Amino acid sequence: MAPTLPFASRYLLLKARAVHALGDPAAAALARRGALILDARLGTSHPKTQDAFALAERLQEGGSCHEHGERSVAAPAHETDVAAPAPGSGPSRAPER
Repeated sequence: MAPTLPFASRYLLLKARAVHALGDPAAAALARRGALILDARLGTSHPKTQDAFALAERLQEGGSCHEHGERSVAAPAHETDVAAPAPGSGPSRAPER
């Protein structure tokens, strides 16, 4: 069984993406902290650790937090591979009276 990502690293990486979307330069520092946690837990050679450091570097350089072909470092593979529901396919609500 593959080790799960530590909650703190997932939180920091998600927060880094959100903060980056708001234009805050603190995003790179948050991503780096998340990457350091992954490095301590999973090791430097783990793909999620490498992705996290790549994200931190891109944010430090002022780049995008989304790179073509990047695996999500914020969520396990089973969470990122699930397709979003089609619009209108959610539960229907009865009209209120």
